[in-house]
Amino acid sequence: MALVPEQKERNRIRDAFSVDEGFLVLRIPAKTVFITPDKANTHVKAALVTTPRYTRPVRKRPLRPKKFYQHLGAVADGVAALDRYVTVASVKQKALSEFKLALSNEKMLLEELVMNKERLMNNEKFSTIYARN
Repeated sequence: MALVPEQKERNRIRDAFSVDEGFLVLRIPAKTVFITPDKANTHVKAALVTTPRYTRPVRKRPLRPKKFYQHLGAVADGVAALDRYVTVASVKQKALSEFKLALSNEKMLLEELVMNKERLMNNEKFSTIYARN
């Protein structure tokens, strides 16, 4: 089964993070693990040749907290995304409010028509009863 682009990107990000943290990344497809587990074992053993015993991973680069100004781009992107969301939501709200108002008016008119028709039917019913007596 081929990976979708989003999954490939998530895998790439996880792999890059793991490597940056000092881990060796070994990707073995699930198909290989389930159909030919001996082949999967061979891949793992080959990787263990370079790391024969467990050692605590060593980071290749130290993590440094970002400065405030380094976050401004992300903040600006977030504000822009929020602005787009609010703009779209307000356009939808306006369109829906006009539609809901039209539906409300139509419902009110239909209810009035039904009440008038019921009143006429009741008047006819009572007038025929009254005419018999």
